[in-house]
Amino acid sequence: MKNAKQYLLIYDIVMILLAVISVALVVADLANDIDISAPPYFFIDNTILVIFIIDYVVRFVHAKHKKDFFWHNIFDLLSIIPVTPAMYLFRSTRLLRILRILRILRLTRMVGLLGRISSNIQRLIKTNGLIYLIYVCGAILFISAGIYSWAEKVDYWRALWWAVVTTTTVGYGDISPTTALGKIAAVLLMFVGIGFIGALTSALTSFFENKEDRSKHVIKAMRKENRELKKELDEIKRTVDEINRHLNG
Repeated sequence: MKNAKQYLLIYDIVMILLAVISVALVVADLANDIDISAPPYFFIDNTILVIFIIDYVVRFVHAKHKKDFFWHNIFDLLSIIPVTPAMYLFRSTRLLRILRILRILRLTRMVGLLGRISSNIQRLIKTNGLIYLIYVCGAILFISAGIYSWAEKVDYWRALWWAVVTTTTVGYGDISPTTALGKIAAVLLMFVGIGFIGALTSALTSFFENKEDRSKHVIKAMRKENRELKKELDEIKRTVDEINRHLNG
């Protein structure tokens, strides 16, 4: 049972990381900072896409109630929309400029990815994985600072300052990314900051709700025990009264 929970924690953490990276790529592509159909972004995006497809298919096959699984995991389905193959399909027909179908597909996939991140974070918190989420967010912060330092050619401590400011959504504006990699790192940190604050709020709310529920349960148990003790005392009193009557008689 313990091993199963550990595997579930690792699974959720990996899925969150992959989804965050995928969102960053889609956002950067929509902003025309990168071309998601060109290397290395093409390979990164499609590798993540294949992992998500395999994950969805495996879980769907093992689901007892297929219909319920479909509706409860609609965001997961949206997150596996193959954006890049659609690009090649519409390039040859010149419909891309007219209908903007590719942009709609990307936005739809991003909605699915955000929903997937949210569901994984919620499940992670429910399995007491808040501490692991903190580790993941910290790792993303330091890695993003390293990426920014390398891409923007600034020292690491200055990059780390930028990463902390971006993650906490303060955004002083004294440092801003100019390269594609720097902007991807910024998007990653923005989602990490927003997601972590939401997750922390949810975890604290759940903690106090559970604490209140436990208090109510303890009070209820004490009241029940008091009633049982009162019954026992009443029985002892009746027994003592009967003994006294026999002695006096």
